[in-house]
Amino acid sequence: MGAVKDVSGGYAKRLGLRAVKIFFMPCLLLLLGAQGAFAQSERTNGVEVALGLLESSKYKELLREEDPDVSGYLGWVWLEVGYAFWVNPHLQVTPRLALLGGSVETTISGFEGAPNRDANIVVLTGLAARYYLSLNRNSFFGGVSVSHVYPHFNTFSGLESESDGISFGAAVGYAFSNIEIEMQFLKVPVRDVIVPQYSSSREPGAFDAGGIGVTVRVYL
Repeated sequence: MGAVKDVSGGYAKRLGLRAVKIFFMPCLLLLLGAQGAFAQSERTNGVEVALGLLESSKYKELLREEDPDVSGYLGWVWLEVGYAFWVNPHLQVTPRLALLGGSVETTISGFEGAPNRDANIVVLTGLAARYYLSLNRNSFFGGVSVSHVYPHFNTFSGLESESDGISFGAAVGYAFSNIEIEMQFLKVPVRDVIVPQYSSSREPGAFDAGGIGVTVRVYL
């Protein structure tokens, strides 16, 4: 009778261990899967670079005022580099350096030959913040930016350009893993100042060199 008890006890123990395995193994797999999904949704700090095009109707009008025969303007090229910090899983803040660059061809009245090609540049230093609607890597987002303006224009003879305030921007877009596509609306206030030793056919004043553009951003 004692031997029978030992056998039945061992069988019950093995049955209990099997039941524990059957119950806890799926739970363990679910836990590991949840941890993997969470890891995929986590955001990490890192360097970001961006390239885009921005169309500025005000800037284009200004070029036409300077020279009716101006040509070759295809909009601003947007270059950006920054370092993204995640404040929380939804909010990102990025100190960044951005460059608006564009070249135009201008003609000189009374002279024949090839037109002059000038390059105009605006440097922007500031912060951008983006809010992501989802914790997943694929997510819609909205953002704002604030920057200081450092313009350098070669097109307008007899005029020098300086900042006329702070640049503000807004953006909406979609993130695909480490690549983002966004549409941005940017205000870039610039003011012209007459150089004393030169004269200009155009009165100095403030204008907006910003506009609407599309940007592609990559996180390295």
